[in-house]
Amino acid sequence: MHAAAGIPSATIGLDAGKKIRGRKRGIATDAPGLSINVVVTAANVHDNAIGVELLDWVAIDNPGVRTAGVDATCSCDSSVP
Repeated sequence: MHAAAGIPSATIGLDAGKKIRGRKRGIATDAPGLSINVVVTAANVHDNAIGVELLDWVAIDNPGVRTAGVDATCSCDSSVP
């Protein structure tokens, strides 16, 4: 996601792999595709850190969630305690 003008530079990073300045979004959805939680970070934050933070928030906000499917970039434990 490219950052708009007027956004504080402290919240914007450079994704070195894609060479893009801006932000990244981590999005958790339920099986039908409805949003459960969203995490927005600077682009220089690693995908694994975003996934860990997102799973933490899902576990806190949605105690009924038992498991989560994650993509290959997340090296975190996808079983929600």
